[in-house]
Amino acid sequence: LQPDGSGPITWSPCRPIHLVVNDDGAPASFADAVAGVAAEVSAATGLVLVVDGGTDEAPVLERDAYQPDRYGDRWAPVLVAFTDAGSVPYLDGQVAGVANTYRVELNGVAHLVSGSVLLDADVLDAPAIGEEPAWRAVLRHEMGHLMGLDHVEDPQQLMNPVTTSVTTFQDGDLTGLAALGQGACAPGL
Repeated sequence: LQPDGSGPITWSPCRPIHLVVNDDGAPASFADAVAGVAAEVSAATGLVLVVDGGTDEAPVLERDAYQPDRYGDRWAPVLVAFTDAGSVPYLDGQVAGVANTYRVELNGVAHLVSGSVLLDADVLDAPAIGEEPAWRAVLRHEMGHLMGLDHVEDPQQLMNPVTTSVTTFQDGDLTGLAALGQGACAPGL
């Protein structure tokens, strides 16, 4: 929540959200899937998500939100990658993915400025759910967290933390995403 508790911390709707993809160890379709899910999130939130391309940045849980030597004088784009529990211990056990966000405060309002979406490589071995590989549902779920959604108890929503047959954003998820797209404008960040 905002420092004053008035509402959620969101991405600025006045600035595009940049993403980069590290496709090491990922399926050949990974970069295209990231672009597709980014388009779904964009449509649901009204925010502009832009996939800048590939990167060789190593996936780690705690990364710098500002990396001028790698990405120039701007916030580091969101890193999307596969990794494992050896590199990111948080993924040990039944955790299939994790999303992190980084925020800054401007005039008393906090804004999200960077982040990461890391999928556990073990999910590559999970059986397909319907016609999609299981990792695509995990990617959508973690992108929901990146936008600011939390887990929900309703098993009919993608943001339920237990893997089910739900692979896409559902009505409750979409309602939350739409609300998160209405944050305060901060073009100067």
